[in-house]
Amino acid sequence: MKALLADTAAPALMSESRTERLRWSEVRARLRADRRRLLDVLERQPGGAVMPALHPAYVCVFLYRVSNYLWRRGRPLAARVVWQINFLVTGADISPAAEAGGGLLILSPSGAAMMGRAGRNLTLMPCAGLGGEMGTVEDIGAGPGLPFVQDDVVLEPHSGVLGPVRVGNRVRVRAGVVLTKDAPDDSVAEIVSPRFIRRSRGV
Repeated sequence: MKALLADTAAPALMSESRTERLRWSEVRARLRADRRRLLDVLERQPGGAVMPALHPAYVCVFLYRVSNYLWRRGRPLAARVVWQINFLVTGADISPAAEAGGGLLILSPSGAAMMGRAGRNLTLMPCAGLGGEMGTVEDIGAGPGLPFVQDDVVLEPHSGVLGPVRVGNRVRVRAGVVLTKDAPDDSVAEIVSPRFIRRSRGV
């Protein structure tokens, strides 16, 4: 059991986040915004939205909100238990100390990871996430070595923001990109299109 509850997140951010107590009414408001964003996505799919409260994308975010609430109310052990339940049930690794505004949307929880600070309407597509860079102590407001992301940021599949990086509003990180430097508002981070080299036959 001790191994399951091992603390793998940045301790400095955790202690800092816990100092700002969070009211349950604020958690409920964020959950309503989370649910609205998920409904918007589900209603555009064939068949419409069916029981969104049981959708893995919502279960994942709900459990994160509970763990974050417990953490910031000074109950770290309970927060870590909920964190581990979330990881086991949905596959998402979202630290209880991670901060995210309302409208959080995690389209495919399995493989998603989040440690850092984000504004409203963050979207994580499959296998995307925010995380710290080991050995880096620079703190830009999210904790040592952690990213600070503003509002309406989209991380496409297999993309991420790594280390003490500031990401502006309405930034889109394209699939496969690991962002390691600051991104200004209204920008797109992408890799150069692949080159195709003709192969010799039989090689």
